[in-house]
Amino acid sequence: MDWFRSGLAEAQRRAQEASEHAQKLAAQYSAQAKEQGTWLAEQAAVQAKQLKEKAAQEAQAVQARFAEYQAAQKV
Repeated sequence: MDWFRSGLAEAQRRAQEASEHAQKLAAQYSAQAKEQGTWLAEQAAVQAKQLKEKAAQEAQAVQARFAEYQAAQKV
């Protein structure tokens, strides 16, 4: 029976180690996901800013063309 108890104890120890390892991996993956999520959010903010600037430039160009059109109509 001692071999059974020692085998059971070894199996329990390995299960505990596996559980602890799984918890460490889960924490690590969670931290990585959080970092990547932050990075993605930052990239999205940069892209949104760039798109906003591009839209403003295009709007100014349209306004300038419209002003030119209006000036040509008055002549």
